[in-house]
Amino acid sequence: MPTRNKIYIEMTGSPREFGFKTKEKFLETLAPFGVEHCPLTKGCDYLVTNNILSSTNKMKKASYFGAKIITYGDLLSQFTVQLRSKKIEDLKKKMLEKQKSV
Repeated sequence: MPTRNKIYIEMTGSPREFGFKTKEKFLETLAPFGVEHCPLTKGCDYLVTNNILSSTNKMKKASYFGAKIITYGDLLSQFTVQLRSKKIEDLKKKMLEKQKSV
């Protein structure tokens, strides 16, 4: 059963044009922010797509279940500041580890 402090998404199309080789890599990037994959049912918040104008069955199903249809870029933009902060923190940790080993 979905937990409401999470964001549940289904994906269609490729995330490559948004900088991710696979959908799995896209999910790994957003998982720390509570984004989880789910089947496209009533509890799904978003259908994430590379083409907002597509007319696939998933797009029709998303409309039927009330899931918002957005692009990979749209979802990423919701977490841009947090993603940058995380990258900065990761870099700081690496620098500190490097200094300790010298």
